Amino acid sequence: MEFRIVVAITIGILQLIVTAVNSAAAQPLDEASLKERAPRLINLGNVDGKNYFVDSSISRNWTAAKTYCQSLGMELATIMSSAQVAFLKSAYNSTTFIYTHWIDARDSFEERQYTWDNIGVAVTSLSSLPFGVGALRYQTCLSYHAATSPQISIYECETSRKTLCQT
Repeated sequence: MEFRIVVAITIGILQLIVTAVNSAAAQPLDEASLKERAPRLINLGNVDGKNYFVDSSISRNWTAAKTYCQSLGMELATIMSSAQVAFLKSAYNSTTFIYTHWIDARDSFEERQYTWDNIGVAVTSLSSLPFGVGALRYQTCLSYHAATSPQISIYECETSRKTLCQT
């Protein structure tokens, strides 16, 4: 009986901690807190209601970049409109916003991402065999390459790149 009470209390405390961490991560930091916690983070500006921030001081793998943005109450950047593309292109400069920066896109572990190499046709579940992911980690992630001619680049997720966050 005492063991069940201890377990129940422990679970309750863990739930409170998780709730507190999640609510803290969901709140973007104010500008003063951002400067204190991430002094090299640069605010590129606002477009379509998003603020883009770049950290070109440290290279991280994709997972670490995502965690970094979340620790600041942000998320890895998405680029979903032509206005956002134009904005990021205009934000490029050769000292603070250059080279490749992780964005919030990665392989999907879904059958639709594969094609038969010899015939170029999408692989689908065969004879109702399900696709199993197993214990694979994400293999490829996307980055935004800031340059005079920007592009989206594909890299292994474990590759170190700069970080592009958004609020």
